[in-house]
Amino acid sequence: MSRLHLRLASPALLALLCGASLLGCDTTDSLSLGVCDVSLHALEPAEALVGEQISATGRPFTDAYDTAVYVGSARATISEITREGCDACDDCLEDQLCTGCDDCDPCDLLCGDCIETVAFTVPNQDPGDTVVRLFNRHGESNALDFEVLAPPQDTGPTDTGPTDTGPTDTGPTDTASDTGPSDTGSSDSSSPDTASDTAVIQ
Repeated sequence: MSRLHLRLASPALLALLCGASLLGCDTTDSLSLGVCDVSLHALEPAEALVGEQISATGRPFTDAYDTAVYVGSARATISEITREGCDACDDCLEDQLCTGCDDCDPCDLLCGDCIETVAFTVPNQDPGDTVVRLFNRHGESNALDFEVLAPPQDTGPTDTGPTDTGPTDTGPTDTASDTGPSDTGSSDSSSPDTASDTAVIQ
Protein backbone atom coordinates (compact mmCIF):
# COMPACT_ATOMS: atom_id res chain seq x y z
CA MET A 1 0.00 0.00 0.00
CA SER A 2 1.18 3.52 -0.67
CA ARG A 3 1.96 5.75 2.26
CA LEU A 4 -0.71 8.35 2.88
CA HIS A 5 0.19 11.86 3.96
CA LEU A 6 -2.98 13.32 5.41
CA ARG A 7 -3.40 16.61 7.25
CA LEU A 8 -6.38 16.04 9.51
CA ALA A 9 -7.70 17.89 12.50
CA SER A 10 -7.43 14.76 14.67
CA PRO A 11 -6.79 10.98 14.46
CA ALA A 12 -10.41 10.45 15.52
CA LEU A 13 -11.62 12.02 12.29
CA LEU A 14 -9.36 9.72 10.26
CA ALA A 15 -10.70 6.67 12.07
CA LEU A 16 -14.24 7.78 11.36
CA LEU A 17 -13.55 8.20 7.67
CA CYS A 18 -11.78 4.85 7.40
CA GLY A 19 -14.56 3.11 9.30
CA ALA A 20 -17.06 4.47 6.83
CA SER A 21 -14.85 3.27 3.94
CA LEU A 22 -14.91 6.75 2.47
CA LEU A 23 -11.17 6.67 1.85
CA GLY A 24 -10.86 3.03 1.02
CA CYS A 25 -8.17 2.68 3.66
CA ASP A 26 -7.51 -0.18 6.04
CA THR A 27 -5.34 -0.89 9.05
CA THR A 28 -2.38 -1.87 6.85
CA ASP A 29 -1.96 1.71 5.60
CA SER A 30 0.90 3.72 7.09
CA LEU A 31 -0.50 7.09 8.02
CA SER A 32 1.50 10.24 8.60
CA LEU A 33 -0.68 12.86 10.24
CA GLY A 34 0.04 16.57 9.99
CA VAL A 35 -0.74 17.06 13.66
CA CYS A 36 2.19 17.59 16.01
CA ASP A 37 3.61 19.77 18.71
CA VAL A 38 4.76 23.21 17.64
CA SER A 39 7.79 24.59 19.43
CA LEU A 40 8.41 28.20 20.33
CA HIS A 41 12.09 28.71 21.09
CA ALA A 42 12.49 32.38 22.00
CA LEU A 43 10.87 35.81 22.03
CA GLU A 44 12.76 38.94 21.13
CA PRO A 45 12.28 41.02 23.15
CA ALA A 46 10.67 39.16 26.05
CA GLU A 47 8.98 42.32 27.32
CA ALA A 48 7.33 45.17 25.46
CA LEU A 49 4.60 47.77 25.44
CA VAL A 50 1.23 47.29 23.81
CA GLY A 51 1.62 48.06 20.10
CA GLU A 52 5.30 47.12 19.87
CA GLN A 53 6.51 44.32 17.60
CA ILE A 54 7.87 40.99 18.82
CA SER A 55 9.72 38.25 16.91
CA ALA A 56 9.25 34.63 17.92
CA THR A 57 11.42 31.79 16.65
CA GLY A 58 10.38 28.16 16.58
CA ARG A 59 9.15 25.38 14.31
CA PRO A 60 7.34 24.14 12.37
CA PHE A 61 5.70 27.34 11.17
CA THR A 62 3.26 27.56 8.30
CA ASP A 63 1.54 30.55 6.70
CA ALA A 64 0.03 33.65 8.27
CA TYR A 65 -3.49 32.74 7.16
CA ASP A 66 -3.61 29.62 9.33
CA THR A 67 -1.51 30.92 12.23
CA ALA A 68 -2.69 32.57 15.43
CA VAL A 69 -0.54 34.07 18.17
CA TYR A 70 -2.00 34.82 21.58
CA VAL A 71 -0.54 37.05 24.27
CA GLY A 72 -2.41 35.88 27.31
CA SER A 73 -6.03 35.72 26.16
CA ALA A 74 -5.68 38.43 23.51
CA ARG A 75 -4.97 37.55 19.88
CA ALA A 76 -2.05 39.38 18.33
CA THR A 77 -1.82 40.74 14.80
CA ILE A 78 0.75 38.86 12.73
CA SER A 79 2.80 41.03 10.39
CA GLU A 80 4.87 38.32 8.71
CA ILE A 81 6.21 34.78 8.90
CA THR A 82 9.66 34.14 7.47
CA ARG A 83 11.71 30.99 6.86
CA GLU A 84 15.40 31.54 6.18
CA GLY A 85 17.83 28.84 5.06
CA CYS A 86 15.06 26.26 4.89
CA ASP A 87 15.20 25.16 1.23
CA ALA A 88 17.64 22.29 1.80
CA CYS A 89 15.64 21.14 4.81
CA ASP A 90 12.38 21.22 2.86
CA ASP A 91 13.90 19.26 -0.03
CA CYS A 92 15.28 16.65 2.34
CA LEU A 93 11.96 16.24 4.13
CA GLU A 94 10.25 15.76 0.80
CA ASP A 95 12.81 13.21 -0.39
CA GLN A 96 12.55 11.26 2.87
CA LEU A 97 8.72 11.41 2.81
CA CYS A 98 8.78 13.25 6.12
CA THR A 99 6.31 15.91 7.11
CA GLY A 100 7.11 19.09 8.99
CA CYS A 101 6.06 17.25 12.13
CA ASP A 102 8.28 14.21 11.79
CA ASP A 103 11.56 13.70 13.59
CA CYS A 104 13.37 13.01 10.35
CA ASP A 105 16.88 11.91 11.33
CA PRO A 106 18.44 12.09 7.83
CA CYS A 107 17.44 15.77 7.65
CA ASP A 108 18.34 16.91 11.16
CA LEU A 109 21.62 18.50 10.13
CA LEU A 110 20.08 20.39 7.21
CA CYS A 111 17.05 21.49 9.16
CA GLY A 112 19.25 22.83 11.93
CA ASP A 113 20.10 25.72 9.61
CA CYS A 114 16.45 26.58 9.04
CA ILE A 115 15.32 29.64 11.01
CA GLU A 116 11.58 30.20 11.21
CA THR A 117 10.28 33.47 12.61
CA VAL A 118 6.87 34.98 13.20
CA ALA A 119 6.56 38.72 13.83
CA PHE A 120 3.53 40.02 15.69
CA THR A 121 2.29 43.12 17.49
CA VAL A 122 1.51 43.07 21.20
CA PRO A 123 -2.29 43.41 21.49
CA ASN A 124 -4.22 45.39 24.09
CA GLN A 125 -3.47 43.67 27.34
CA ASP A 126 -3.19 44.65 30.98
CA PRO A 127 0.41 45.22 32.08
CA GLY A 128 2.07 42.33 33.84
CA ASP A 129 3.43 38.82 33.37
CA THR A 130 1.71 36.56 30.85
CA VAL A 131 2.56 33.92 28.22
CA VAL A 132 2.71 33.72 24.43
CA ARG A 133 1.34 30.73 22.49
CA LEU A 134 1.18 29.96 18.78
CA PHE A 135 -1.39 27.87 16.94
CA ASN A 136 -1.24 26.62 13.35
CA ARG A 137 -2.37 23.64 11.33
CA HIS A 138 0.29 21.48 12.98
CA GLY A 139 -1.03 22.10 16.48
CA GLU A 140 -0.43 24.24 19.56
CA SER A 141 2.93 25.44 20.78
CA ASN A 142 4.42 25.53 24.23
CA ALA A 143 3.99 28.73 26.23
CA LEU A 144 6.81 31.26 26.58
CA ASP A 145 6.91 33.79 29.41
CA PHE A 146 6.33 37.39 28.38
CA GLU A 147 5.82 40.69 30.18
CA VAL A 148 3.52 43.43 28.98
CA LEU A 149 5.06 46.67 30.16
CA ALA A 150 3.08 49.50 31.69
CA PRO A 151 3.12 52.68 29.61
CA PRO A 152 5.43 55.36 31.02
CA GLN A 153 3.84 58.21 32.91
CA ASP A 154 4.16 61.71 31.53
CA THR A 155 6.82 63.16 33.80
CA GLY A 156 7.79 65.96 31.45
CA PRO A 157 8.18 69.37 33.11
CA THR A 158 5.27 71.74 33.13
CA ASP A 159 5.58 75.05 31.30
CA THR A 160 7.80 77.01 33.68
CA GLY A 161 8.81 79.63 31.17
CA PRO A 162 9.28 83.07 32.73
CA THR A 163 6.37 85.43 32.90
CA ASP A 164 6.68 88.90 31.38
CA THR A 165 8.75 90.65 34.05
CA GLY A 166 9.77 93.58 31.86
CA PRO A 167 9.66 96.99 33.59
CA THR A 168 6.39 98.80 33.71
CA ASP A 169 6.16 102.32 32.19
CA THR A 170 7.57 104.45 35.01
CA GLY A 171 8.10 107.55 32.89
CA PRO A 172 7.13 110.82 34.71
CA THR A 173 3.58 111.95 34.44
CA ASP A 174 2.89 115.53 33.13
CA THR A 175 3.14 117.50 36.40
CA ALA A 176 4.09 120.85 34.86
CA SER A 177 1.45 123.50 35.55
CA ASP A 178 1.16 126.73 33.53
CA THR A 179 3.66 128.95 35.36
CA GLY A 180 3.70 131.66 32.74
CA PRO A 181 3.11 135.21 34.18
CA SER A 182 -0.46 136.14 34.77
CA ASP A 183 -1.90 139.19 32.92
CA THR A 184 -0.59 142.08 35.12
CA GLY A 185 -1.03 144.83 32.59
CA SER A 186 -2.02 148.18 34.26
CA SER A 187 -5.63 149.03 34.50
CA ASP A 188 -6.96 152.34 33.14
CA SER A 189 -5.78 154.77 35.90
CA SER A 190 -6.23 158.04 34.05
CA SER A 191 -8.06 160.68 36.05
CA PRO A 192 -11.75 160.98 35.38
CA ASP A 193 -13.07 163.94 33.33
CA THR A 194 -13.71 166.59 36.03
CA ALA A 195 -14.12 169.62 33.86
CA SER A 196 -17.56 171.22 34.27
CA ASP A 197 -19.51 172.50 31.33
CA THR A 198 -19.05 176.31 31.63
CA ALA A 199 -20.42 177.24 28.30
CA VAL A 200 -22.80 180.28 28.47
CA ILE A 201 -25.97 180.02 26.64
CA GLN A 202 -26.70 183.24 24.67
